[in-house]
Amino acid sequence: MATVVILALAAALGPTLTAQVPHTIADLGNVRFVAYAPQCNPFQMRHDAVWIHGEGWTMPRIGWHVMYPTLNLGIAKGLTAIGVNRSVAAIGATVGLGLIPHVRQAALGLRRDVVYELNAPDWIFDLWNRSLPSWMLLSGDRQTAQRDVVPWIVGNVALSCFATP
Repeated sequence: MATVVILALAAALGPTLTAQVPHTIADLGNVRFVAYAPQCNPFQMRHDAVWIHGEGWTMPRIGWHVMYPTLNLGIAKGLTAIGVNRSVAAIGATVGLGLIPHVRQAALGLRRDVVYELNAPDWIFDLWNRSLPSWMLLSGDRQTAQRDVVPWIVGNVALSCFATP
């Protein structure tokens, strides 16, 4: 459902969106809801500030889209290996790398009294992309997990154009 809404939004705003300039949808205090033009080239070089102090590196977009869920699945599997409940590990890893960085960035921006650009399609992609542990660990067995990961892959590909990086 979220994919359909995002695609409809992109189609409606398509002519007004550019890759570099955000289109403002609404302002709410110091939060500006924005949308960028879909960027579907998986080999486009993009920078992501991955560390807590804002430093990062540049690599192709597809690298980011593979690295984050793989890292997240590794963290969740590591947590289950030391005895953490599968549900807690899966949901914790998904929220930990999918949502917390956005909330932290928004909180820091608002605390400094600057306008925070909330890019909802990017937030949705990040949560979906980082949800691989939930799809894998919350499935009953290996066969179910393999079947259940197909919707994750389809959603990941469908939403990837809206990700930054």
